[in-house]
Amino acid sequence: MTTHASTTTTNAPAHDDLIGGEVKTIPLPLVAGTYTRGQVLGTVAGGIGALTSAAVATAICPFDVTLAEATDLALYVGGEFNEDKLNLNGQTLADVKIALAQRGIYIRKWGAA
Repeated sequence: MTTHASTTTTNAPAHDDLIGGEVKTIPLPLVAGTYTRGQVLGTVAGGIGALTSAAVATAICPFDVTLAEATDLALYVGGEFNEDKLNLNGQTLADVKIALAQRGIYIRKWGAA
């Protein structure tokens, strides 16, 4: 576990089936709050935060983190992800898939054709 002034992160398991192949990350302003690895994030006032509507799905959190204030962190913004490992914050999977696919984030069921 690593602790910084405004962040706490827990290292993810070496293999947890969240990602498949190459992924893209970019630093984005993640607003204050607690997030988990695999949580789908959306555009909110002040940056990126907990998903409130499938239409604003923007990124996926790559680690567990608690932020006391908005902080630029590298978030997943491209690649393939396992639908069974995502936290959709109560949103419908089909709607989230569509929104994320428009951003280059592809959600699929591992082992499905």
